[in-house]
Amino acid sequence: MTPTTLAAIRTAVLWAARAACLVLTLLWGAFFVEHIKEWFIDPKGVWPPPSVWFFQAFHGLMLAGFLVALKWDRIGMALVLAASVAFFGLLGLNRFPWFALVNLIPAALFGVYWWLARRTA
Repeated sequence: MTPTTLAAIRTAVLWAARAACLVLTLLWGAFFVEHIKEWFIDPKGVWPPPSVWFFQAFHGLMLAGFLVALKWDRIGMALVLAASVAFFGLLGLNRFPWFALVNLIPAALFGVYWWLARRTA
């Protein structure tokens, strides 16, 4: 492949990774907003237990990681992966790997981008 072709592929993969970050921010953000509303804005009774605060913090870090990845991809992906493993792993869902693997889509795309960037350097 020519350097121009590799550069075009690299750019397309970078934008696909960023788009995946935005889509996943919207997806997980909808759940985040709904849980914020349910637990904090319109609580039924007393304030939520500390475990809810704990999980909401990891959920928020996961969302922040997706947004950080739009500018600083390596830092953002590290934050997303760490927060995803903590959030989904500690949540105790039977489908933990499948939910967490969805967050690997942008990480895989960024990985291809990084590999192509090294190859063309």
